[in-house]
Amino acid sequence: MYARRKEMAFDSISVRYEYDRVHADDCRDCDGFLDRVRSEIFIEGDFDDAERVRLGEIAQKCPVHKTLSNGIHFEEQITVG
Repeated sequence: MYARRKEMAFDSISVRYEYDRVHADDCRDCDGFLDRVRSEIFIEGDFDDAERVRLGEIAQKCPVHKTLSNGIHFEEQITVG
């Protein structure tokens, strides 16, 4: 979205995510494991150095990245009828 708005010429954008649980030695508030998400973002195009840096910064500000980084608070209401 950012690249289009700034009219940057790009060939393709793809992402890959992996999720797993890793053992945590110093985890006071969990069951001994931490959730881990690894992301790889591939943006292909003819970019200068400043554009490359900016695209990396913008990628870390996306709503999904922010939510996963800050944790998720669930508020649930379950009605069984």
